[in-house]
Amino acid sequence: MPAGTTQLNILDAEGNPVKNSSGAVIGTDVFKELTSGSLKGSLEFLNSNGAFDTNKDSFRGIGYYQKMLDLMANTLASTFNDINNTGLPSGTLHDMFGTSDGSTTITAKNICVASGWANSEYGLTKSVNADGSTPASGAQENILKMIDALKSDQPFIKKGALPADDVTIFTGTFHSFVSNLNTTLGIDIKSSKTLLDNHVSVANEISSAKNAISSVSLDEEGMNLLKYQKSFAAAARLMTTLDEALETIINKMGVVGR
Repeated sequence: MPAGTTQLNILDAEGNPVKNSSGAVIGTDVFKELTSGSLKGSLEFLNSNGAFDTNKDSFRGIGYYQKMLDLMANTLASTFNDINNTGLPSGTLHDMFGTSDGSTTITAKNICVASGWANSEYGLTKSVNADGSTPASGAQENILKMIDALKSDQPFIKKGALPADDVTIFTGTFHSFVSNLNTTLGIDIKSSKTLLDNHVSVANEISSAKNAISSVSLDEEGMNLLKYQKSFAAAARLMTTLDEALETIINKMGVVGR
């Protein structure tokens, strides 16, 4: 790329490079051209997705926490939908959760109670035999599985284009996932605030050192004005005294003896 020029990289909603009809990636990421400054910081905050980016060590911006909440909602819904569909005849789905916008991917924004469950078309699948028949009244295997799912460790997986591209972001209970997310957010806020305070402190020290050499001190200038005013008043009194002395010598000393 010629010196002094920058190309923009076009990304889709998922943050993936957009390709042309021949399969080539369009453009070059302008973000890579920024090494410091407020613009880089703002872009990192808005666009960086942390572990969800290709570069796993990237900054955890707003996108990271949005995707973590999406992952939480999707894993919760998938886990309980799978349990509630356990043992049902092939092709029969009694999902507990669905999407409010009709999409196939459940996120924190669109997760909702499945319409079939909300409309009482079906309820919780307490227990079902392998052949799909209803077991004796009182069987609660699926209910126990749901309770256990809340207490057991779950893999929270970021899905890739292929199964081989899947990445486990976190392993633990749903409660520990939320707790870990809260802790991570707190650490990020604390570290960012500490970094900002350090930068401000250094900037203030540099400014103070500069002002000590080249700036004008209002207190010092005020003291100088008072000093010069006193000096002027003293000089004026001296001139008045000399004037009075000359007046006496010229006009009065010659009168003696007349």
